[in-house]
This record gives sequence, C-alpha cells and structure tokens, in this order.
Amino acid sequence: MIYAERIRDWAQDRNLIEGSTVQAQFVKLIEEIGELAEAIAKGKDEQFLDSIGDAFVVLTILAAQKGM
Repeated sequence: MIYAERIRDWAQDRNLIEGSTVQAQFVKLIEEIGELAEAIAKGKDEQFLDSIGDAFVVLTILAAQKGM
C-alpha cells in the first residue's frame, strides 16, 4: 500500500475527510509550511523532515476531500 492510501485510511478513521473542511485543512497546511520555513531558516534537519511529512499528510487529506 502506498503512503497516500495509508494516510487516507488514517484520516478516514479520524473523520478528517468528511468531518473537516477544505478551508480548515488549508489553514493547517499553512501552519505546517510555516514550520517548514522555520526549520529551513534555522537549519533544523529533524524539524525539516517532520514538517515535510506533516505537509504531505495535509495535502493528501485535501486531495481526498476534493475526490482526488
């Protein structure tokens, strides 16, 4: 199973696809991108990897909300 499928299953179990809005997930994405920017600016490799993963999760949820 690819990562996106696992993420969709995880999000479905937590009602983050139908139970959340695109707007709420977009705000979450911006928060994660801010954390990514901080990690880049401060050279924090562990935070960088975590932020990339978190942004991928939110983008996957957004795509699922839009039927992709």
